[in-house]
Amino acid sequence: MTDSFRPEPLIRIVDDDPEVAEGLAFLLECADMRSIAFSSAEAFLASDNPAVPGCILLDIRMPGMSGLALQQALRAKGLTKLPIIFITGHGDIEMAVDALKAGAFDFLVKPVKEEKLLPAIREAIALSVRLFEGKPTENEIAGRVASLSARERLIVRLVGESLDTKAIAERLGISPRTVQAHRFGIYRKLGVNSVEELRALAAEVETSVAFDASEDSRFN
Repeated sequence: MTDSFRPEPLIRIVDDDPEVAEGLAFLLECADMRSIAFSSAEAFLASDNPAVPGCILLDIRMPGMSGLALQQALRAKGLTKLPIIFITGHGDIEMAVDALKAGAFDFLVKPVKEEKLLPAIREAIALSVRLFEGKPTENEIAGRVASLSARERLIVRLVGESLDTKAIAERLGISPRTVQAHRFGIYRKLGVNSVEELRALAAEVETSVAFDASEDSRFN
């Protein structure tokens, strides 16, 4: 096994109703997703491997430890890299608010439609993979982008368009040295160390850093 090896994401189904668990497992198999079912929160805690990215499809009301209690137990252990999607037939607004306040990724009421569940699972898995890789989440990236000035955000967009320092300077009517100074400030605020990392980040948050063409004139 090499350092680049990463286990395939795994969806954990925690539900005491075997029919529900089997139905979810079949749906996930049809969507080419790997899953494993646990009949109780206690069984999950005893057997799950927290080093494998993925997410948890979690019922709220179960014999013994409830879904909310499991969520709290995982938080207490610092196991927060597996986003939790609550799926319940007994949910109410207060339960949903409590679960989301405690960090749940989503809260869905049975019967859950496939077109609503699968996208939520894919988003949860993507978040989990980022957390396991130590990469910033979308919210963290958005927060960093928000700390940039208007000119810095414009420079990020131009870097994302593969313009070099000289071309950016000509576009904005400033000196290459000024562009370079702005770039160093951008690196610090966004937590990147190279043009390649900045371009990759710009591509990920294109909608956050994009400016209309008319914005260029503000700096000419």
